[in-house]
Amino acid sequence: MSDIAQSTPEARRFKGFFGWLLLPLLVLVGTPMLGATSLIDVLELLPLWPQRTMVQNTLFTYTVVTGFLLAIVAPIYLLTLLFRKKRSFLLLFGLWFALAVLHLLLGELLSWAVYRWPPFETRILVVAGVQAFVAFLWIRTTQTSERLKNTFVN
Repeated sequence: MSDIAQSTPEARRFKGFFGWLLLPLLVLVGTPMLGATSLIDVLELLPLWPQRTMVQNTLFTYTVVTGFLLAIVAPIYLLTLLFRKKRSFLLLFGLWFALAVLHLLLGELLSWAVYRWPPFETRILVVAGVQAFVAFLWIRTTQTSERLKNTFVN
């Protein structure tokens, strides 16, 4: 964006981390905290490792590793992009939500296949639906928002 466009009163008015733009910030700060507590809960199941089959242990490892990446590593990385006002944040934040939905649904399918648990409880479907809706809204908003265009310029 040119210096002339940034210096207009309109551009200054719609710039910065204000209003609803604080919501992604709160999500990215809160997710690693929630992810760490969930990871601790999951790791308490580690003593059951010898009692499980190889397939069950593989699923357990997949869940822990992908959960760690999606709930702790990715939000911290996205926070660095957010504070540096990197334009790539706009795409990666929506992609992160979409991956979270896929991770949730794939985890349910794998759990059903390995453990024969009833798949897709209502709670899981509601969470996946909300995440998919938020991802859709974010991606749509990144295409139309003047505040985002003026804030993420690097």
